[in-house]
Amino acid sequence: MLTNGLVALLASNSEITSVVGSRIQPMPAPEDLTQYPCITYQTVSDVAGYTLTGIDGVANTRVIFNCFALRYLDAHSLALLMKSALAGYRGTLNDGSVVYETQVVNITDSYVDGSRIYKVSVHVVLTYAE
Repeated sequence: MLTNGLVALLASNSEITSVVGSRIQPMPAPEDLTQYPCITYQTVSDVAGYTLTGIDGVANTRVIFNCFALRYLDAHSLALLMKSALAGYRGTLNDGSVVYETQVVNITDSYVDGSRIYKVSVHVVLTYAE
């Protein structure tokens, strides 16, 4: 599964793990504030490529990685590490997924007022072999 390979790629990045340790998980974010900073992820789109004769074996998926922290600069710095790790990635992930291209297409900031947690979202589009 593509997301498993992406998580393993991030977990092998020493700059990212020096900030979050092993706290990379699917949505939702943890309720326990001692678990911050952390990264959550979700796949928001997965579209197969088509030709006139059917599916062509290449798909595009969009994954959002949310970088959560108790301070804005921590969340933003983590997002920049994510951008550096993922932008332009090509290769075979440890789960066997073959990635042809990775684009960081958007980075957005937000603040969860009730919980006082900062979130910077990194939107990534990957073209991969299905």
